[in-house]
Amino acid sequence: MRERRLFRPLLIGSALTALLALTAPFDASAVTVDQERSASYYQDALQQLEDGDAAAAIIQLRNALQQDPGNVEARQLLGRLYLSAGDGPSAEKELGRALEAQPSDETEILLGNALLMQQKYEEVLSTVSREASTPEQRQEKLLILGNAHFGLDEVEEAEAIYREILSSAPASVGANFALARLKGAVGDLDAASDYLSTALETDPEFFEGWLLKAEIALRHQQYDAAFEALDKADRIRPGNTGAMLARAQALLQTGKVDEGEEQVKAILERQPNQTFAKYLQAGIYFARGDYEEADRVFFTIQDELRNFTPALLLGGLIKFGTEQYAQAEQFLSRYVAAQPQNVAAKRVLALVNLRLGNPHATVRILESVVAANPDDLAAMQLLASGYMRTENYDQAAEAFEKVARSDNPAFAQQARTSLALLGTSLGISGAPVADAEEQAAAQPSGEPGAEPAPAGTLMPADELSRGIVLVLDYLKTRDFEAALDEVESLKSTHPDNPVVLNIEGGIHLARGDEESARESFEKALELNPDFISALNNLDRLDLRAGNPEAVEGRMRDRLERDPTDEQMLLRLAQFLTSQERPDEAQALLDSARGSMPESIAVREALVVSYLTEGTPERAVPIAKEMADIAPENPAVLTFAGRTLLQAEMPAEAVGMFERLRVVQPDSPAAQLLLADALFAAERKDEARAMLVDLRERNPENVPAAAGLINFALSDDQAEEALRIATDLAAQDAVASAQLQADVLRRTGRADKAVAVLSDAFQENPVSPLALDLFLAQRSVGQVEEGIKGLTAWVEAHPDDRPARLALASALIETGDYETASAQYETLVTSDPNDAAALNNLAWLKNELGEPNALDYARRAHDLAPESPEIADTLGWMLVQSEDTAEEGLALLREAATAAPANADIQYHLAYALRASGDQDEAQAILEKLLATDQPFTERDAAQSLLTELRG
Repeated sequence: MRERRLFRPLLIGSALTALLALTAPFDASAVTVDQERSASYYQDALQQLEDGDAAAAIIQLRNALQQDPGNVEARQLLGRLYLSAGDGPSAEKELGRALEAQPSDETEILLGNALLMQQKYEEVLSTVSREASTPEQRQEKLLILGNAHFGLDEVEEAEAIYREILSSAPASVGANFALARLKGAVGDLDAASDYLSTALETDPEFFEGWLLKAEIALRHQQYDAAFEALDKADRIRPGNTGAMLARAQALLQTGKVDEGEEQVKAILERQPNQTFAKYLQAGIYFARGDYEEADRVFFTIQDELRNFTPALLLGGLIKFGTEQYAQAEQFLSRYVAAQPQNVAAKRVLALVNLRLGNPHATVRILESVVAANPDDLAAMQLLASGYMRTENYDQAAEAFEKVARSDNPAFAQQARTSLALLGTSLGISGAPVADAEEQAAAQPSGEPGAEPAPAGTLMPADELSRGIVLVLDYLKTRDFEAALDEVESLKSTHPDNPVVLNIEGGIHLARGDEESARESFEKALELNPDFISALNNLDRLDLRAGNPEAVEGRMRDRLERDPTDEQMLLRLAQFLTSQERPDEAQALLDSARGSMPESIAVREALVVSYLTEGTPERAVPIAKEMADIAPENPAVLTFAGRTLLQAEMPAEAVGMFERLRVVQPDSPAAQLLLADALFAAERKDEARAMLVDLRERNPENVPAAAGLINFALSDDQAEEALRIATDLAAQDAVASAQLQADVLRRTGRADKAVAVLSDAFQENPVSPLALDLFLAQRSVGQVEEGIKGLTAWVEAHPDDRPARLALASALIETGDYETASAQYETLVTSDPNDAAALNNLAWLKNELGEPNALDYARRAHDLAPESPEIADTLGWMLVQSEDTAEEGLALLREAATAAPANADIQYHLAYALRASGDQDEAQAILEKLLATDQPFTERDAAQSLLTELRG
């Protein structure tokens, strides 16, 4: 039987609700004593019902039947009461006997409802006939039959019966409701809403109708309407469990986890074994990362929910989170069979099969996914994993190639590394194999810093390279033990291969075994002193240990052996800059100019350093020197011209961009750069003429229009600027609206900018306008309205990553961490390799006190081990626990050494040092940190800590 989101077995009919509309008055003449006693109990039961005490009535009816089992009226009423109380089996027992003793349409209807309640649909069809003595009773019978067909997934038969009812009774509440439920189940929500409206117009007090209206509204993302419908349901039946459950679902769906949890707790206090409430409770625990508690609760209800499809998904995810992979596979397989359109569930099922050592199943699942969704990079990457583990190397290379060509940098870099090791080159004849630096950037999750191949190494598609790809794949899915086993196998046949040793060190590092990691990296360097990745990994270990001198020493030793090692020179200069020693970095780079007369990279780094340190006059001659070395290189000429503009030398910048235009005579970008320089050099007429010419030749050129707008605004011609922006609408309506809004904002009319963007968004609902409208609303204080609008956009366009990122960031700013966390969870689900999103999610979960925060922080750090901000997040979490404080301190040392100017990181290090007992070093860091007026987030906390240390 297929589970339906909108299907709740409901008992519709006047016979169920009119409990006191009984049969003819009881005739007490010519009866036995037992019959008299039975009649007395029956009359007393009627009185108890009038007084509102159904429980007492049930007792009296049982007494009546004990005295006289043939009292059909008492048996029928008892069956009614059981039915009203939701006790289907007891109702079936009593009503079946009543029907056998005295057949009637009324009893048949009641028995049909009792069977429906127990989902005994075949028995309904064999018990309830279509004939009845009154039109009303026939409608009730048809409704029961339709519901039975619907329960058997016989949608067409059910719909035909419902329509048969409407042909004679168009306003039938039951039939309209049933059709609304049916249409909702097949996804036709508009039709469902229409039928439900008819039912509620006929009976505004129809409780089940308001519940269904709330559910449909939620599926339309109409949250206000959903809660309004639930409020009406509450007024009709205050405290009803069904309404409370529906409200809990709505609260959870709208990100109000705390309120939803309170609602669930209230239900469980009244009904501790309420199955659906416990289901929601398990979902809440899972969402908060408490997988063990989620598993404990779910275990108590999993048998009852074996036919409830959403529970199969939740169960599969819970079992996956608790590493019960065999059970996860069972749940997810059943879910995917019922919901084959859920691609995300298929990906999880494929990963579960990898963990179970069943890669053939992974391939089978994902080949169909990728065929239907060729842009699903996560599925393609997992499919490549399946091919690797089934030794289908050609198909693996093909899958990696598709990923490598994608626009996602993290996925593409990993795929390029794998392709290089498989001896391919993206299918391009003569293309170079990825070198060491390119491969170094492709760090899969769980493999921080490990480098597949040394610079200049071309690895053929042999068993070694395939084994290395397999190890990297195990790391990507965080199968550390399997990765170590494969490395041991590779070492047995290639004991002196530095690549294998370096990867081994990466695995140890991911598992937290720094001593073993260092040993592997050092062995790799003994075999190949030029192995940059092993050096990088040792650098990280020394930074963690608070020993930057060792890092610098290794770099200087290499430069002493080879002063022309450009790569090492740049690394040392970058390291010195990160340590707040820019003068030394500049001296190093300036000295290298003599020994490297053709090096563009050295000179570019020196120019950037001078500009960053506020000495552009020193950068100018170096930039000119670069242009002389590479006079035909457009990138060099562009860099030099921009340097001259930043140094406020526009006339010379004009000359540089004129040289660029000679090299690229047909480039609009070169023409725009020259126009900017002419404008800065006060040659406005020439600049304007150039932009006008560019627009005449290319009317849709937005930067040219923006340049002309800047000219108009510089001459205080606001209306002319607005006209230029408006005229662009014929070529690019979206850019036109954006430029109009920019003009209005820059001329003090921000409210009108919001109106322009709002109108444009209504005409062209696209992501750039959704974002710009949100930002404009926020700029005029309409934060709540902006968030509401962007939320609606993201819900309607779930793949719009920039919009979701903007929404998540705004939610953090407003302090709505729970909803922000939900948005970041969606982001990391769609791109598991987004280190920044993982880091932000980890921070949010830590703020919310959720136990899986650390897992996300580790995943982020695995992906971006070089990021001091990400190392700081992980380190800060680790120092909060005594068991992991030492590891946290090491990470904070690494982060603080890599980013000495980041005051928040320095405070975190001081805090960790104080906690470890090193108060002197902590105090020294804080005194240096607070010696200036530099603002930073943790300044007050840092001041308090310093006061405490001094005290």
